[in-house]
Amino acid sequence: MFVYLGIIKVMNTITNKDFTFQTFSEYCQETQVCSEFDYNCVRIRTTYKDGQTIVCTQKTFEDYNNFIEQLKKNPNVESYEVSPKETFFEREFYL
Repeated sequence: MFVYLGIIKVMNTITNKDFTFQTFSEYCQETQVCSEFDYNCVRIRTTYKDGQTIVCTQKTFEDYNNFIEQLKKNPNVESYEVSPKETFFEREFYL
């Protein structure tokens, strides 16, 4: 999905089906049960009016919705792009 604030250009629609986990609690439960797993999430590339670009990953549908709401309220955001992504969790990687 490509979103330009003021002018919206939608390439893909992101839904809860693009995420393995709906809530952060579900994600945390999985990290306690499994030491390694793959999951679906989204990557968000935000461009600010000063030219700065930041890319981040949102692991859950709940986090994605909260993040997008904050972007929409931020007057310094010029645009953002959202794309589905498959990634992994590996406990040894985070220790």
